[in-house]
Amino acid sequence: MRHRFSELRRKTHSMHNQFIAPARTRTTLTAAIALLVGLLLTLQPWATGRAHAHDVLVSSDPAAGAALTTAPTQVALTFNNDVLTGVANQIQVHGPDGASVAGDGLAAVEGRVVTVPVTSTANGTYSVAWHVVSSDGHPVEGTFTFDLASPDAPAADETPDASGQASASSASAAPSASAEAQADGQSDDVDHSGAIVAWVITGIVVVIGVAAIVLGVRRSRRTKK
Repeated sequence: MRHRFSELRRKTHSMHNQFIAPARTRTTLTAAIALLVGLLLTLQPWATGRAHAHDVLVSSDPAAGAALTTAPTQVALTFNNDVLTGVANQIQVHGPDGASVAGDGLAAVEGRVVTVPVTSTANGTYSVAWHVVSSDGHPVEGTFTFDLASPDAPAADETPDASGQASASSASAAPSASAEAQADGQSDDVDHSGAIVAWVITGIVVVIGVAAIVLGVRRSRRTKK
């Protein structure tokens, strides 16, 4: 009788190992995979948003390449989102002679619009170089030109002095350096976002691999028994 009872317990334990334990393993595996897939789906929009969140210039007044007959009193830039305030947003404007016509270039911000006053009325080509901080905290910048041909305004001296050339050269060099820095920052964002997604995918692969090994070991033990 004791022998039969022991044999019954052994068979019951074997059935538990064959059916109950593997079922729990499969349930745990399914839950882990579902959790990692959910995490991946949650992080993907965030990563994509990080890579493409920088604000863009929607319009400018004067417009890029505009040919004006009346001297503007300001340069206004409109962006697709509110520009960050409390930082040094700048719009540098240089006249036909290379001299600044917008003072120190510090711009006023009102929502999506950034402005700077302009004082020159001389005919010729004006260059605008802007640098603002977008709503996501990253700097964005660009350049454009416009022309003034007012019948009432005198033509400017197109030959700037040495100081004017140095000023214009510095203004041109600064945006180029900033553009490279901005490009590097965007590249870093994309790299970080891609790394996060890669880690999540790696986690899923590791979990599946470990689960496959566990199931293989259990099946091997059942086969030996």
